[in-house]
Amino acid sequence: MSGQRSIAAATLAVTLLMPQTAGAATLEEVAVLAQTGAVELASHLVEREQPSLAENPVEWLRWERARLELYRARRAWALLTERVVRLPADVPAPFRLWAKRLQVEAFLEQEKGEEARELLRELIWGNGNPAPTPDQLTDWRRLVIRSYLVDGSIEDAQIAMLRYRQDYGDGSDEWRLLQAQVMLRAGATSEVPGLLDKVGGIEARTLVLLAQLRSGDQRPAAVAHEARKLSEDAKLTPSQRIQVWALAAEAAETASDAVGRAQALEHALLQPGAVAQLAGVLRVDADALWDAYLAYGQAAGNQEQLLVGQDQAWFAKAGEFAKRYPLRARSMYVVVALNGLDAETRALAHLQLAQSLTAIEGGDLLLRRLYLESKRFARLDGVPEPIRHRMVDLALASSEVGLASRLMRGLATPPAGLERVEWQMRRARVLILAGEPDEGVELLATLLRETPQFETAVLDRLLQVIFDLQTIGRHADALQLFSDLARKSLDDQRRRELLFWMADSHRERGQHELAAHHYLQSATLVDLFSMDRWAQTARYQAARELASAHLYVDARRLFHGLLNATRDPSRRAVLQREIQQLQLKEQALEAKGVGAVTAARP
Repeated sequence: MSGQRSIAAATLAVTLLMPQTAGAATLEEVAVLAQTGAVELASHLVEREQPSLAENPVEWLRWERARLELYRARRAWALLTERVVRLPADVPAPFRLWAKRLQVEAFLEQEKGEEARELLRELIWGNGNPAPTPDQLTDWRRLVIRSYLVDGSIEDAQIAMLRYRQDYGDGSDEWRLLQAQVMLRAGATSEVPGLLDKVGGIEARTLVLLAQLRSGDQRPAAVAHEARKLSEDAKLTPSQRIQVWALAAEAAETASDAVGRAQALEHALLQPGAVAQLAGVLRVDADALWDAYLAYGQAAGNQEQLLVGQDQAWFAKAGEFAKRYPLRARSMYVVVALNGLDAETRALAHLQLAQSLTAIEGGDLLLRRLYLESKRFARLDGVPEPIRHRMVDLALASSEVGLASRLMRGLATPPAGLERVEWQMRRARVLILAGEPDEGVELLATLLRETPQFETAVLDRLLQVIFDLQTIGRHADALQLFSDLARKSLDDQRRRELLFWMADSHRERGQHELAAHHYLQSATLVDLFSMDRWAQTARYQAARELASAHLYVDARRLFHGLLNATRDPSRRAVLQREIQQLQLKEQALEAKGVGAVTAARP
């Protein structure tokens, strides 16, 4: 007996398919999952468990808030925006305003300042919304200033800041921090330390150090040292940690310290989140790290007297540095990856870079950012094939099936070490789970036509993919694939399994007689009178399907046969209850004047 479904079937035979009830997830469980880092899983639970708005509006709102917060935590800005736009018309106004504020944040995180301002104008001027509270209005006005910073419209940001100051005269710490950001972008660095003199917190300290660095009041080495000390505070949030490492990177760049810059940017991008509070003030993104790697790699190459184009020599030197100086090795691989003589050499350099990155704790995130968040790879088909193969695995591991599907498009060859059959099955499964089952079915059908025989382990995995089709209700496709598979050379036990799974699909399609027929074939294939575990499970299911087809006499005969074959009290009780239910149905038919033995099917 093989495959997960086979094990499940044998287990079910012991209890004769007695029903089990699983408890629904709660919002508290969702919160715990998110706090442990399983944000994707938490999102899936919300999607599955959220009640409908019509049935339970209060609970729907609680779950919807959790859903949007999880999108925010995942930085799934497109999903967040789409969900807010599609909020039902009867959602309470306070919730809608809160959600639209999140949408503004999503626009700012994506550097879409104009879209953020358009939505903020709608919020500020009403457009049918209730009048905002004073706190909401000041918050929205500050977000307008941030939107100009995101767009690099410094003059507009200054004008908006002056108008805000005239209207509110706000002396809060949050307002002072925003003013400092505008001043830094405008080059008024000397005013920042005085403005933030009485403001505590890591953001204020970061901005003061940045102003002193840019004004020349502090030496770059001293600022970098202070930033590294700040990063050691265990209480920092990921966003704050990004800020201090971004500061260290700028200090290193000012000092022409290529090593320090690359190292600081790696630390920054290893953190989840973004520097939303310092939008446009500090540069920390994938392209900055690519630039830093390239600068350090070229400097290391010059030191080793290597010329661009001597790819094998670069590979050899990078290999020497890989263990003791991995950052130097990564940077040298980047030089070849971006400037190598031919595509094959560049692809190999990308692969070596990926292997070095994933050896770092959390390096998968760094890999993802370098290739999915960089302007160097604006299109997924521009990402080198070895990297796309690696990222498919990462996407599947984090349940991002849609991303895995997009990464797989156009990948004609399997990754190194993976057979073509395994690769085609993986592609088919991703397509099925990503909502493209037609393409997945076609891949499986082609695979079955072109593969004479499957090894046991491979066949088990193939069955799991067909089970995915059953899970999403594509039973006609599953039946055809099972039939194609049945034409191959299989042992008796495997044939019993196929007949059982085919019966499952007939059952789900409401084809009760066909289902009963296949269950009975599964039970009797090896021995007409078999009563092993598998046969008992198949006979039990066949009896239930016969009952659903109104063939009560046949169903009762099968149940009695199972009753005679077991002495277990709990199983006998289940079977006796089934027989009693049949008798009640027969009596109901007789009361209507229909003979039980020859009960007509509707």
